[in-house]
Amino acid sequence: MSKKKSVQKEQVPDSKNQRITRFLPLFILSFASVLTILAYIRSLNGPLVLDDSIFIDQGRLQHVLDSFRVRMRKVAEISFAFNYMISGMSIPWFRATNIVLHILTSMMAFYFTYLTLTMPSMKDRFGKSSPVISTAVALLFMLHPIQTATVNYVTQRMALMAAMFSFSGVILYAKAGFNRGKKALLYYALSAVSFVFALFSKENAVMVLLMLPVYDYMFISAFRWTEFIKKFKPLSILLVVLGVIVAYYMRAVGFIEKIIGILSNPDQPIVSYKWAGIGIDWTAIEYLFTELRIVSRYIFLILFPNPSSMVFDYSNAYPVSKSLFNPVSTLFSLLFLSVLFLFSVRYIKKFPLISFGILWYLVTISLESFIALGLDPYFEHRNYLPGLGLFIAFASFLVYGDKFRIKKWILISVVASLLCIMTFMRNGVWTEEYILWKDAYDKAPTNPRALIALSSACIKEGKYREAEELLEGARKTQSSINEEFKFSILSNQASLYQATGRMTEAVIIAKDLLSGESIKNVQLSKMQISNLTFMIGETLREEGKVAEAKEYLLKAYALNKRNPSLLISLGFASKSLGEMDEAEKYFRSANEISPTQFIPYIELGDIYFVKGDLNEAERLYKDGLARAPVSFKEIQKKVYQHLAQIKLAKGETAESAELFKKVIENDPGFYAPYIFLGDIYLRSGNPDQALFYLEKALSLRDTFVKGDPNAKLVYFHLGMVYSKKGDKQLAKKNLQLFMSLAGSNETFVSYVEKAKEKLAQINE
Repeated sequence: MSKKKSVQKEQVPDSKNQRITRFLPLFILSFASVLTILAYIRSLNGPLVLDDSIFIDQGRLQHVLDSFRVRMRKVAEISFAFNYMISGMSIPWFRATNIVLHILTSMMAFYFTYLTLTMPSMKDRFGKSSPVISTAVALLFMLHPIQTATVNYVTQRMALMAAMFSFSGVILYAKAGFNRGKKALLYYALSAVSFVFALFSKENAVMVLLMLPVYDYMFISAFRWTEFIKKFKPLSILLVVLGVIVAYYMRAVGFIEKIIGILSNPDQPIVSYKWAGIGIDWTAIEYLFTELRIVSRYIFLILFPNPSSMVFDYSNAYPVSKSLFNPVSTLFSLLFLSVLFLFSVRYIKKFPLISFGILWYLVTISLESFIALGLDPYFEHRNYLPGLGLFIAFASFLVYGDKFRIKKWILISVVASLLCIMTFMRNGVWTEEYILWKDAYDKAPTNPRALIALSSACIKEGKYREAEELLEGARKTQSSINEEFKFSILSNQASLYQATGRMTEAVIIAKDLLSGESIKNVQLSKMQISNLTFMIGETLREEGKVAEAKEYLLKAYALNKRNPSLLISLGFASKSLGEMDEAEKYFRSANEISPTQFIPYIELGDIYFVKGDLNEAERLYKDGLARAPVSFKEIQKKVYQHLAQIKLAKGETAESAELFKKVIENDPGFYAPYIFLGDIYLRSGNPDQALFYLEKALSLRDTFVKGDPNAKLVYFHLGMVYSKKGDKQLAKKNLQLFMSLAGSNETFVSYVEKAKEKLAQINE
């Protein structure tokens, strides 16, 4: 009996340990998810970059779901459309969705690894370490700072979703491999669907299909060739079906023909195809040699994730490898990658996780780094899908932890914490457009795209001197800059001139660009022509040449009817010309296209205020005020003033008084609200408070606008206040002054009558 009790006592800790081991990964992953949110939360309000402006566009998002025409990246586009349906054009919500999908993809990475390690072929070697290795892979994937380029660059949800569905596809394929009959067919079908979703998220998922046979041979078939051949039939069917889809929708045949054409002339500059980056005029040999160094740099960044070494955009400035020995690091990179590949093949059975991880990385990175010749050569977000392989390879070293007496859970917790700190640091550059591009420019000052983007950010933020210096530096090197970049530099120069009041110079550059004198062989798009024409029109409008300005604005509008800034400018021009119905039409159109813009609401409020539709004016003013930045004091002052007048007209004097006081908070030197408050307190029977505000208004009489009726009414109100207070002399003086100023103006008829009555009473 005692022996039995002893056995039971010995078993209790074992079962406790098993429960702890089972739930510890779940706890750590949940905690890591919180860390991930904390690491990324500071970048939620970050800028849209590069092709974000194309895909995260209201006009485009409104029509994504109108047609289910199948095209590449459609799945990711649908996700953007759902984002828009739920939260409108709120960019933080787009980014928050990316963060959630990133966490889900990391969980997929965990299960992908765990499933692999617990397969019969791996269980004996890695089974005990499967929870810790899988957790380590997920933590590396979730918290590594190199992932910030994918998560924050909103459009790269495409890369994110391609990875998520690819991991799902491999998991379901593995499940099919260990089942029979209908269940296996179901898993194969679901795997195929996952891969279709991956391929229609981003094309780089096609490289995972090449890794499926490798994965099957290594882990499912356990290096047994005969077993692999048995299952080759369903695998080949799956690959053929997916291959046909890829070949048709990715136009793979045409793509391959073009790549072969490029490789057949390896010493000639790469012809610019649809996928090619701007200004990439390297030869095929130069491109491939340079990519050897770039991929080696990627691996270095994954091994040593120093945030200060990461660059958002390095594509047009990365030093080109002219030959295998120029620079010599090209040769070292070739040797490094060759050693990695040969090691993974040579020791594929001895170190299966390391070998698979290396092969996964090299194969899945190759489409964007080595096959699509002429693509922008350097972007860190390309490591998102491939990175899983290196994370598996690194984490597999934990299996040797017992040998070196390493406390594995403590180790991965420390590593996760360090990665979280580094990711948080890296996300600091994503907080503002200026900071992001300043970081990219400082690290790659010869990158024209970074220079152009930074100068644009400087102009937006009013850092005109810095923008001037950047553009001056760009002009000095224009001979070596691609014509398309030259166009962007000159466009920014025109914007700078416009922002700094040099209107004539701005118009000259814009007209020059439209004529094609400054740039050769650049076919301007309708959008570019519209933007330049808009710039000319807006510049003329600001100069007061409204009629001429409207002609240009209408030409720009004919080319692009969905530019809210252009519509607002047309609204202002029409309003200045007295065409109020047209002004209303343009402001309404701007409001429909961009509901987050505050100006259309306020301008429409003004129109309805003048019409006398006070309820509609109040609604529009409130909507505009809710969207206006806090820093726009002049706008707030105007809106509070009009809202206060509306409330006063409705007889809601208490609310009106509070609004007039808000006007004073925004601009204590503005006289009008003091006059209105004097009138309100006079009517409410508080002459002392009325006198306080009216005297304050009178102290600002040097700022009175000529012709403003309120500037004359101040004397009427003062006369009435002094009468209430029993000071007949001052009452008489102010009322007489008011009557002399009012003259025969019809606006003051009722006030003049009241003044006469009061004077008659005083003289009795």
